[in-house]
Amino acid sequence: MDEGLIAEPQIFATNRLVLIVPADNPAGIESVDDLSAEDVKLVIGAEGVPIGDYTRTVLENMGATDVLDNVASQEEDVKGVVGKVTSGAADAGFVYVTDAIVAGDDVQTIELPDEAQAVVQYPIAVVVDSENQDAAQQFVDLVLGDDGRQALADAGFGPPQ
Repeated sequence: MDEGLIAEPQIFATNRLVLIVPADNPAGIESVDDLSAEDVKLVIGAEGVPIGDYTRTVLENMGATDVLDNVASQEEDVKGVVGKVTSGAADAGFVYVTDAIVAGDDVQTIELPDEAQAVVQYPIAVVVDSENQDAAQQFVDLVLGDDGRQALADAGFGPPQ
């Protein structure tokens, strides 16, 4: 698939999905089950967008695809999902835990079951024809080293699995 363009990729971090609601949670959402209620406005990523595809996987894993009937908006990226929820234009949305952390006190976070999670992994590799092979490898080593892993953990990313 990479056609020899990159060195052996390594997974450097993982992420997971959570459900977010506005800080004041006007719809009173406490779980994915509550997303089926009449008049709930759910925002998700569009099909073909990673957050949208991961959201659909999680909902399928939970047997909760019926909540898709309440989708009010499909966004082109996770920032769009966060924006709709924090502005009050939506009652809830699915995002990565790292984006929920960045949103801070503007949202409440509802954890999703581990067994329902989609596998979200981030690879890193050096481009084979890079003119800066040494610097590229140093960066990869930094990301994969103790300091890099700690910085990623502090931002909410999980370790490689």
